[in-house]
Amino acid sequence: MSMLQQYGLLIGLVIGTAGFVLSLYALARSLGKARHEPGKDVPATAGQLSRDPVWVRYHARFYGYALLFLAFDMEM
Repeated sequence: MSMLQQYGLLIGLVIGTAGFVLSLYALARSLGKARHEPGKDVPATAGQLSRDPVWVRYHARFYGYALLFLAFDMEM
């Protein structure tokens, strides 16, 4: 097998793989269309709307506890 044939085979394999991936992506997009409804796009907690702001600021003293938790949770 010459080097040109090997490169041709490699390029064909890459193009075939890309085509297969793109066809699967197109199939998934066509079969699984998302239905946007106003009630589904709103963030909720246990079926109820949240009254508190989403980004809550925590006091700095809790960061030390969080770091200690992460250090001992990693199971070194």
